[in-house]
Amino acid sequence: MVFAMELTGDVAAPALLVGWVASAGVTVLLMKRSILTEKLARRGRHVMREYSVNPLHVLRVEEVMEPPVPPATARPPAVTYADELLEHGLTKMLEHEVDRLPVVRREEPERVIGYVERSGIMAAWVHVTREEGRREQGWLGRLVSSADPVEPPP
Repeated sequence: MVFAMELTGDVAAPALLVGWVASAGVTVLLMKRSILTEKLARRGRHVMREYSVNPLHVLRVEEVMEPPVPPATARPPAVTYADELLEHGLTKMLEHEVDRLPVVRREEPERVIGYVERSGIMAAWVHVTREEGRREQGWLGRLVSSADPVEPPP
C-alpha cells in the first residue's frame, strides 16, 4: 500500500488504505490460514503462517508406530488411529496418562496393528526438525562444484 501511494504520488487515497487495513485484519484475525495456503490445507497439507511447521501437525501415527506387541489382558484406556495426526495421538496419551497407545484402523477398531510411544513421537519430532534445518545444494552450487577447475594460463 505504501509502495502504491509512493509510486502514484497520490497520498489522498485514504479509502484504499482503509480497505487494505480491513482486508489484512480480516485475514489475520478471522482466518486460520492465508488464502494462499487454504487449498493446500484442504488437500491434507497443513501449512501455517509460521516459517517452520510443527511435525506433530504433519506426521501421521502410522509413520511412527512400532510393530504390534502381544495382547494385554486389560483393555487399554484409549486407542489411536493410524491415519490420525501425531498431535492427536500425543494428546490422548497425555489425557489418559499413558506412555504407549495401541494403533488400530478405523475399519477394524478391535485389531491392533501396532503401537506408538511418546519416545517415538519425540524422536520423529527431532528427526523432522533436523531435516527441515538441513540445507540442500541448489542448482547453481551443483553447477559450480561440477565444473572442472580452470587453470590459469602459463
